[in-house]
Parts: sequence; structure tokens; C-alpha cells
Amino acid sequence: MSTLGVFDRIIYRTIFVPHKVNDDITKSSYFLNKVADFSELSKHETYLVRSCVAHKPLDLINNYLLHLDKKLSIKGDGIIGYDEQYYDAKWTQEFFVMASHNNSMALAIQKMKDLSIL
Repeated sequence: MSTLGVFDRIIYRTIFVPHKVNDDITKSSYFLNKVADFSELSKHETYLVRSCVAHKPLDLINNYLLHLDKKLSIKGDGIIGYDEQYYDAKWTQEFFVMASHNNSMALAIQKMKDLSIL
């Protein structure tokens, strides 16, 4: 946040209220490294969805996320960096979607439905 200007900080704090899940899914998080139990994952199909913000000219929030992503050098969906959206498991199938933080889950679910996974 310290690298953002006053205007960006106000918008960011107004639109993007911190969610615990955003902290928990980063690969350096306490939750992933100390609390979560992944021992049963190999018995199931698992899917990892990575998202990167896409340019959409008329979408103000998406454009702000793209601006934020570039300004903070996140290289992801404007909030979570692409390299933080990662879990190293050989049985995990990875999907990549061009989406904002807000709509990446909906696009991922639709993509898995299209592939008859869900």
C-alpha cells in the first residue's frame, strides 16, 4: 500500500475490503503451510484456477484492477499475484482464466462445466 498514491489507496480501501481468504491462499500463508491438511487430495481430482486481469474498455472496476496490477507489479488479477496462485501437487489440473478478482471464480466454474468436469 505504501507504493500507492493517496487516490489509489482511497479507492482500494473503499472497493476492496480485505478478506481472510485472500491472505490464506497465498503460498507463504500460515494457513497453507501450518493449518491446511492436503493429505487426502491425491484421492480426488483437484483443480487450480489461476486468473490474470483482462483489459475490458467499458468495465471501470476491471480497468482499475489492471491499473493497480501494473502499478504494484502484481502480474495477476489486481489483488493476488499470478505466482502466488499456485499449489504444487502432481495430481492437480490447472486452469488459467483472464478475469478480475471479482469474477474469476464464476468464469472458472463455467469453464469446468464446459469441459464436463462439474
